[in-house]
Amino acid sequence: MSSLTLARRFPGFLLLALLGCLALPTGAFAQDEPKPAPEAGEIDLDKLAGIDESDEKAVELIDRYLGAIGGKDSLAAIKDRVERFTNKKLTPTGETLMKMSRFLERPVKIREEWELPDGMGLTNNGVPLTFTQVYDGNEAWVKAMGYVSSLTGKTLTVFVWDKHIDDFFSTWKENGWTAKYVGAEERNGKPVEVAELHSFAGNQVLRYTFSAEDGLLLSKVWSEGAPPAVISKEVTFDDYLPIRFRDDPSKFVRHATTQRIFEDGELTLEKNYTEIVLNGGLPASTFARPEGPSYDPAIIGQGAAAKEGDSAEAEPPPAEEKKPVWEKPQPKKPQPKKPTPKPEGS
Repeated sequence: MSSLTLARRFPGFLLLALLGCLALPTGAFAQDEPKPAPEAGEIDLDKLAGIDESDEKAVELIDRYLGAIGGKDSLAAIKDRVERFTNKKLTPTGETLMKMSRFLERPVKIREEWELPDGMGLTNNGVPLTFTQVYDGNEAWVKAMGYVSSLTGKTLTVFVWDKHIDDFFSTWKENGWTAKYVGAEERNGKPVEVAELHSFAGNQVLRYTFSAEDGLLLSKVWSEGAPPAVISKEVTFDDYLPIRFRDDPSKFVRHATTQRIFEDGELTLEKNYTEIVLNGGLPASTFARPEGPSYDPAIIGQGAAAKEGDSAEAEPPPAEEKKPVWEKPQPKKPQPKKPTPKPEGS
């Protein structure tokens, strides 16, 4: 497959890869900083939005969870974060394994590096297919097939969506959510407590289940699509491990290192973390534009045409067509040799 063909397929592949990513809907940018309390005479936007209408029991449940994973102070102390994990996409026809590295830095800087070992049929000889996405807080880019394109609009929104450097519940109030307590239940023979979060616009409802024993988050349920094609989705959180800060080992944050997504009750994706680093320090180049030429279909097309012309000139001339036997020239009959005259005096 030529580089021109790959470049033409690139936009569609990017969308496919983004849809395969573990993207869970939340509020606006995931890493919004907490807002200061309003001063005297100012309008309390939280009160105006109705955030103060959250159930006290639901707020207590969320605060208990934040304390169970390390506390609000520890979460606020995260300056940068590195995550490496695998996404295994499960379909009726097989499995697709995607390796990924994610880099986060406050206030809102994100870098993702994807690798698909099988190449999804777009590479030869089993060469992995890789691409990189970067958002430096102002601009965003994606690099694939050796070329760099800008990320804007909905594609950029999907990229930055729900990528928290701390935790979704660190800024749930500031992002316009209202919490409602559902009640106590039993799950797998163990007691749990359930709360629902409603978006400010009222078009999203997220149902969270917490362990009644230790307060850790166990699952999240939500719906996607419009009637009649509504899909029920659930992600479960397991294997919590304490992740200590590189710059202060006395601080730690617990993280669920195994996550599974179900669609209408069927497992469709497994996410397993292999490495998490907090406050390890990231160079500024991490969030710079990826190296490489800009993606320009016109220029790429000219280059591909030139290469095809060069290859045509370099090809050897075609071999002469073999003629049928009856068209071959007949060999001449041998003529008798003339006698050689003897020299005189012999």
